[in-house]
Amino acid sequence: MLFRSLSLMTNPIADPIGLRRAEIIAHAAVSLDGQKNAMDWLQRPSPHMGGRTPLHVLGEGNPDELQQLDDVLTALDYGMHT
Repeated sequence: MLFRSLSLMTNPIADPIGLRRAEIIAHAAVSLDGQKNAMDWLQRPSPHMGGRTPLHVLGEGNPDELQQLDDVLTALDYGMHT
């Protein structure tokens, strides 16, 4: 399962940042047509994140940066190249 392989999840119900991480990971899997593509994206440095990987940003848990990740995925959903 994708969440276990990332080792980022605690208890998403008790941890709002954990829940937000889970939402973004799920969004990535849907937007990028599957878990393998999502994992590739999560591990690829992003110019939108100052050259950090989305996985690194998820690990930091900064709410504003988590929103940026979600915004990038939403842009992909609407066919915008990011």
